[in-house]
Amino acid sequence: MMDRTGSGAKPWLMVVALAGGSVVAPGLRAQESALDPARGGETPESSRLGVLVGMRGEFSGLVSPGASLDLVLNAPQTPIWLSLQLLAQRTRWNVDFYDEVRRNSSYSARVRLGYGGRQGLGVYALFERGWGTIEAPDIWRGDTFSVVAGGLGVGWTIGRVTASVEGGLGDRTRFKYRKQRHHSLGIALQYHLLRTDLR
Repeated sequence: MMDRTGSGAKPWLMVVALAGGSVVAPGLRAQESALDPARGGETPESSRLGVLVGMRGEFSGLVSPGASLDLVLNAPQTPIWLSLQLLAQRTRWNVDFYDEVRRNSSYSARVRLGYGGRQGLGVYALFERGWGTIEAPDIWRGDTFSVVAGGLGVGWTIGRVTASVEGGLGDRTRFKYRKQRHHSLGIALQYHLLRTDLR
């Protein structure tokens, strides 16, 4: 009697063991995927979304400081990327026969469309729409102007740092009717707070 009872319990034990294994195995695989980026989904380091902060020097006229914040979206499976950038820029220049340095401050929304790997060389085109305030000379201080411009740039990324050179041309409008030619030449240094795929 005891032998028959023991032998009858063995199939039930096997069923329970198999059922338990089927429940535990997916959990183990999920833990392995979380620990091993190669087996799991995207990690923060391979996200298609990037966030950059940086400094920019304007070289048309006297060297002037600026700062930027970028939100970058990378296209899947391709080296194409799109950047939405906010730029705060100071510009300074001299005029012949005047001792006072001209100064403007401007704030621009920029769209950049680029091509290049997440590391190494990349190129981009940009469109910019901005608004600014004249700080000097005194006779125009406080007057505002708008800027519409386009341009091209080239950059190089190593790790989390990107250095780029860019130039642009466009129009600057003051008093809503007086247009002047706008041109810029800048060098930017940016740091990737949220880094995209390194490939």
